[in-house]
Amino acid sequence: MKFCLSLGALLALSLPALAQETTPTPAPPIDTPNKSSNRFRPGVQVGFFKFNSSATGDTFGGNGISISPAFGAIRAATRHGNWRPDFGVNFSRSNGNTLIFLPIGASYVLGLSEKKNQPYIGASVNAVPAYTKIETANLGGKFELAAGASAFAGYNFGNRFNVEARYFQISKVRGFDLSHFEVSAGVRF
Repeated sequence: MKFCLSLGALLALSLPALAQETTPTPAPPIDTPNKSSNRFRPGVQVGFFKFNSSATGDTFGGNGISISPAFGAIRAATRHGNWRPDFGVNFSRSNGNTLIFLPIGASYVLGLSEKKNQPYIGASVNAVPAYTKIETANLGGKFELAAGASAFAGYNFGNRFNVEARYFQISKVRGFDLSHFEVSAGVRF
């Protein structure tokens, strides 16, 4: 009888300890993103480009302007990479000659760090609708479709600013090589 009471007392004392060991530990709290960083943020990416081909540069001006509308915060690139839409409007004009082309496609972006301020690299594949009007050669306006690809590197300053350098390789349009080097900066308001 004494043995049964002792065993009962031992079990009574050890049950709370066993219950504590078997209860699951609560999950750590999940960091919720800052609501202000996820709100709708219109913005723009503005850059300047220089043609590789001297013939293209002589006809349309050696330099041009690129503008890309942007919406939402600047997304941090992951170390595993992610796909994003790629869109831009490039414009160059000289002596009445006009060139407008729109690289439209998809880019793969790879983050080189997981910090708030981060460097990244990437590549894109693009369809490039282009409009040319060459008044110096009495050639009226014409739309053509070119193919393009780019390689780029950039740096995100948080989720509101970034800078980027990009090399575009684009097929010829009306005999003009549209390949160029571009430097741009972006802001979200």
